[in-house]
Amino acid sequence: MNWNEYNRLKQIVDKELVITEDNALKKSLDTPLLYHKYLDICTNQMRYVKTLTKDVKKKYKERYEHFKFKSDFQLDSKSEIETFIFGDEEYANLKHELDTQEIILHYLEEVLSTIQKSSFHIKNFIDYAKFRAGQ
Repeated sequence: MNWNEYNRLKQIVDKELVITEDNALKKSLDTPLLYHKYLDICTNQMRYVKTLTKDVKKKYKERYEHFKFKSDFQLDSKSEIETFIFGDEEYANLKHELDTQEIILHYLEEVLSTIQKSSFHIKNFIDYAKFRAGQ
């Protein structure tokens, strides 16, 4: 998921998680479907993060071997080698992509948590509405 898709998703989530007096019953009925929808998105995102993690580790190993054994200059310590690895454009771009996708994954996990708790919020909302109505 790219950052634009993430921003669009956030707008959709903001609308789908709003509970009002008019939609409380419908929201309580729609909660399982909403949870399934975001679980599917989250699972796909988790899979993508796992793939990127593997790619970052592979790139790190590849660049480490290059700077340790095939470089034009002598690098002896791990910190010296890592300085060059972290400065490598390919590695840095891949790591940035992984970091971005982890942020999106965290957001999706929080959305799932909010949806799981929404039935309690809806119940509290209905109880409050009954209280206000004198029931």
